[in-house]
Amino acid sequence: MFKLKKNKKEEPKKTKKTRKEKNLFDEWAKRNRCLALSVSELKDKDWYEEFIGFVKKGGDAKVFLTLKNESLIREFVEHSSERSLARIDGVQEEIIKCETVINYAKDIEDDIVRFGKDVKKLAKKFKKENFEDIKRLLVGYSETARFDEKDLEVLNVKPVGFFNILFHGFHMWRARRFLRKFVNRYLDNNVSKRAYQIFFRHYGKDLGYVLSLRISTITLFDDATTKIWTKKKDKMMEKNEKIIKKMMETIAKENKMIDKIKIAHETSELLKEEEKIVLEFVENKLDDRLK
Repeated sequence: MFKLKKNKKEEPKKTKKTRKEKNLFDEWAKRNRCLALSVSELKDKDWYEEFIGFVKKGGDAKVFLTLKNESLIREFVEHSSERSLARIDGVQEEIIKCETVINYAKDIEDDIVRFGKDVKKLAKKFKKENFEDIKRLLVGYSETARFDEKDLEVLNVKPVGFFNILFHGFHMWRARRFLRKFVNRYLDNNVSKRAYQIFFRHYGKDLGYVLSLRISTITLFDDATTKIWTKKKDKMMEKNEKIIKKMMETIAKENKMIDKIKIAHETSELLKEEEKIVLEFVENKLDDRLK
């Protein structure tokens, strides 16, 4: 009989030791040779003579280092935060652009809904034989943001003949009056033009395109397609909201980095090393240079 081999115990996978995170202040100080990390570096510093004089007068070396490093730390924070602050400013500008487009779209939404209702009212005011004339007028408006004078003339023709005036005169007068109000309203509050302008704004291309198409299908009396463009408009709005959310996350990340920069000196190993070297120098040379 074959003997089953015992399964060898699986050895735990060796994991790499997590690297110690580098201190931002120490990295900056190294690059810029800001600290005295040896006796020779100490003697080369432009504050060395001032330091010697301060200690000779009985000053505390630790106090001198604290005061000296306060300005150094400020310089580090200002220098190291520049990139994050610039990025935050840039992202905030982009958020404003995106929010502006969203607000424009929200402002125009109610007006487009009202436009759709008024379009149907306009069609009802006129006779069925005028329907294609009305549609031609409205489609022209959706394409050019204006009402063609020739199309208006066709709809403004007064009825001719006694019986025609008698039976249709008042009805047509009311229709022409509503047409005048309609034209004035949507020239002053030009929904077609406003939707078109959103298209050319940053973050507004897709939204402006969808809004323009929605107005176009309203003028074609295509309710089914109008509903599709309304849903697509909502999706475009959601897309822009997600863009803003992503940019806000970027700002939070950069602010977190700035906070990290501000406290980096608190865990600096090099500041401790400099203090140790300076204090040992004072102690060892006290009977020499400092007397």
